[in-house]
Amino acid sequence: AGGSIYTIKKFADEAGKVASAQGELQSLGMSAPDIEKVSEMSRGIAIEYAGFNQDELIKSTYDLKSGMSHLDGNALSGMLKASALTAGGTKAEIQTITGLMASGYGIYREGFDKIGSTAIEGWNKISEAEKDIEFGKYLMGGIAAATKAFKTDGVEMASGIKSLGRNAETSGVSMAEQFAVLGMLQKSGKSGSESSTMYKAFLKSAVKAGGSLDLDLTDENDQLLSSDKIIDKIKEKYGQVLDDVEKAELTKAFGSAEASGFITLLYTESEAIKENTSLISSGMKNGQSTYADT
Repeated sequence: AGGSIYTIKKFADEAGKVASAQGELQSLGMSAPDIEKVSEMSRGIAIEYAGFNQDELIKSTYDLKSGMSHLDGNALSGMLKASALTAGGTKAEIQTITGLMASGYGIYREGFDKIGSTAIEGWNKISEAEKDIEFGKYLMGGIAAATKAFKTDGVEMASGIKSLGRNAETSGVSMAEQFAVLGMLQKSGKSGSESSTMYKAFLKSAVKAGGSLDLDLTDENDQLLSSDKIIDKIKEKYGQVLDDVEKAELTKAFGSAEASGFITLLYTESEAIKENTSLISSGMKNGQSTYADT
């Protein structure tokens, strides 16, 4: 009898938590059918994968809906599943990854339309909701590939990406290259926020520094060259090894220790940047299989 009472109370408690989480989504103006779709997906994830509770998954959808208010229940459910698999594979809390998904959508989604047809098969034939889901899988595939390649975790990658914001995106840097560079800096011992601080400083001052160093660091469209090409241009000027005087010159040209530190850390890694960018790009295109296998 005692066991039965405990079981009934446990189910009642869980049902109350689920109802409370559903109420949070309702406060955002979500319709009952959309909330039910999210609840069904959350229930399925909690049953299929260890470490997830239905109410926590529903609550984490709040961040998705807050950052992407136009999404319906189908799109939210697809992004929730991508986030949950990535959270499980990268040792991050589901709220961290759904927050990253929402931030990543704001940073990368608009620009992704330009490459969607080459990145996702059948891109031009699917609905806008399906495009959003495919973008979410692409983004999460990149996160999983980066954490696996650079021995970091979802928390640090999320911190780096959020802090970097649109700084690299507006300079024409691909998402894959951004993840590769952030991951390599983290592998060298920098935290997610430290890596983004160095990267932002480098991006912000590269064009001006190129003028000071008599180096053209932009392409024919006046966009920054990729990081590996910029480093190779600097190598052409200074050689394969930087001495202290040359490091001081770079610090003066780039205007900060963070920017010159970026170059110093990656000075011998230009080829690795290219290889890792290709690796992350493949991970993004593999989507779900990438983060499911992390």
